Amino acid sequence: MNIGRMLLRSTQFLLFVILLLLFIFNGYFFLKTYHLPYNEEGRYFDEEYSIVHHEQSVPMYGFSTFILLLLLIWVTKWMLNTKRKAENNLS
Repeated sequence: MNIGRMLLRSTQFLLFVILLLLFIFNGYFFLKTYHLPYNEEGRYFDEEYSIVHHEQSVPMYGFSTFILLLLLIWVTKWMLNTKRKAENNLS
């Protein structure tokens, strides 16, 4: 395996791990804010951290989670295609 291919595989793996962590964090935050008991004005006050959550921000968290999922799938396919090409070149 040459250095260029190793660098490509390392970059792909690093990108995969970063996207996976972002997806998990963002998905958790989306689900957490989605199930909050908002008042009639669309707000929820978290007394523990003194933060006001707005109901109108929930769809944006869901959209960003969806985009991260699509990017994660794309990077996974890219990694698998690179692996298959490397295996085909060896045989």
